[in-house]
Amino acid sequence: MKYLLTFCSNDQDPREELLPARERYQSKFMQQVIEEGERTNTPVLILSGKFGILTPDTEIPHYDHLLLEEEVDDKVAEVIVQLEKLGVDDIEAYIKKGREVEGWNPYYEVLERAARAIDAKLEYAELPEASEPRSEITRLH
Repeated sequence: MKYLLTFCSNDQDPREELLPARERYQSKFMQQVIEEGERTNTPVLILSGKFGILTPDTEIPHYDHLLLEEEVDDKVAEVIVQLEKLGVDDIEAYIKKGREVEGWNPYYEVLERAARAIDAKLEYAELPEASEPRSEITRLH
């Protein structure tokens, strides 16, 4: 099954109670990805450095965790299980920042390694209305 995917955001609603990811994360870019999924009738996933794969409706607490290089192997194993459970075989990833931006490479590593492990097609794409074009679109698989 095909899914759109984006990464989590450190811009979060600070309330302590559990909130759906679409409300917890305050990123305009993430909201645009969720809207694109609704527009195209394609489910959306969010890769969280703390929780792995989330849906926009997954309730999560406020947290502060940046995925570190030394956590990548364990997070890959977790994400593989989560993607397999969802039957993911095609991922269209919308990522605001490139892997060269400090702190972002571990997220790319988890996504790419997990997609390879389950033999899922992975494509980086741009939102139709994105104001900041990505310098690269990479096709894997």
